[in-house]
Amino acid sequence: MRLNLKDWQPESEFLRAIDARQEAAIEARGYERGVRRALANLLARRFGPLPAEVTRRVENAKLDELNVWSDRLLEAKTLAEVFQPAFPANGSMA
Repeated sequence: MRLNLKDWQPESEFLRAIDARQEAAIEARGYERGVRRALANLLARRFGPLPAEVTRRVENAKLDELNVWSDRLLEAKTLAEVFQPAFPANGSMA
């Protein structure tokens, strides 16, 4: 008997739940990759070739950071303004 993987469907609710979680994780990674790529492209168009350190930061950033940087890109006058810390190191906002 030959197993055709194209026809295989999870038999249990448990396996279907695992499939759904895996699919969601794959979609999330794809979405994050797209945000990362778009941010890098926009940064390069706005500020010119990106320094290696900026490229590394974008490649290693979490989605929350990518979103913050994407928002800042709209009004930043320099590349440094995009990547500035949200708050001073001591945590005060004043």
